[in-house]
Amino acid sequence: MKEKRFWYEGDDGKKIAARKWISASEEDPVLVFQFVHGLGEHSARYAQLASEVGAAGGIVYSHDHRGHGYTAEDGLLGHVDDNQGWEKLVSDTRILSNIISRQHPASPFFIMGHSMGSYIVRDLITLTGKTYSGVILSGTSSYNNLAGLLASLIIKSEIKKRGLRSPSKKLRDLTFGRYARAYRPSRTDFDWLSRNEGKVDDYVSDPFCGFTASAALFRDLNYGLKRINSSRSARRVPESLPILLLAGTGDPVGEFGKGPRKVYYLYKRAGLKDVTLKLYDQFRHEIFNEKDCQKPVKDMMNWVFERIGC
Repeated sequence: MKEKRFWYEGDDGKKIAARKWISASEEDPVLVFQFVHGLGEHSARYAQLASEVGAAGGIVYSHDHRGHGYTAEDGLLGHVDDNQGWEKLVSDTRILSNIISRQHPASPFFIMGHSMGSYIVRDLITLTGKTYSGVILSGTSSYNNLAGLLASLIIKSEIKKRGLRSPSKKLRDLTFGRYARAYRPSRTDFDWLSRNEGKVDDYVSDPFCGFTASAALFRDLNYGLKRINSSRSARRVPESLPILLLAGTGDPVGEFGKGPRKVYYLYKRAGLKDVTLKLYDQFRHEIFNEKDCQKPVKDMMNWVFERIGC
């Protein structure tokens, strides 16, 4: 596929780095995808998945979040903003969706979010859900109110002690450290991402991956997770919007399958009519970087084409 990089502006004028992968006609693609990446990574990691969409005649867009990839201000990885960071992550994603919709008004438009990207997408569809032909949520999770409250207290303490922008090793150890401990003894601190050692090594060696986030970003993430996992939020999603949840039973982020299942029932209770959950045995957090990644890729594309009648 041919890759084109470009920039666009957030609501506050912030320059956002983005890219699109093209293998078909830009004027009339069979379908269009927007990928929304997770915490501690960047859009370029989705080139292989984009090629799968391209093989089906699609075009893929993706951007680097604030504090990530080429969007990171002055190389400050892991910090989104001092204030309203969550809202800005959602807004940046919405603006790119608007750009895509204007450029491809006649093409079916699907959005896929992974991990933190899935959280952003889940908030976005409460605002602009009718924009999309369907939604894919990879590696999403639920929210525990008690754990979230304790996290907020620790985050406030870290911000008071270290400031908004400083990387918080304490908060990293309480989150990513917990995921890593699920697979000890381990080869790396990121074995929880995938059973594919080559993909894990690629992540570890990538200068745009695996960094320690700021206390402010952990604050933003905790706020966003609480917000999207409420019944009120779920009821704001258009009931006719198709949603596909994909996750691995070996993913500690999603409580080994429990989290995505809770999200599935959250949407079903809210009255959504087309919600599908697929769990993959032993797959870890990055299902599209797993040893048997062709299975979820095939399931996703089959689901997409069923929704557009192909």
